[in-house]
Amino acid sequence: MMGQLVSRMDRKGNCPTCARIYRLAVPAFWEDMIRHKVGSMRYGWNLLKPVVFLVKNDGQVERKPARYFI
Repeated sequence: MMGQLVSRMDRKGNCPTCARIYRLAVPAFWEDMIRHKVGSMRYGWNLLKPVVFLVKNDGQVERKPARYFI
């Protein structure tokens, strides 16, 4: 997922004055896996600061900021 986000970035979208927000929607049961993976790619995670939407089986969605996974 992070590779896909990074591959779609461009210089303008990554500048501090731009207002791009990166978002990921994943199944809620991936929460622990994402936390584990973020540990090995903190720099990229902090650079993108993606908002993560955890989607449960019943359709409920929980919004989590990037810092939640660090």
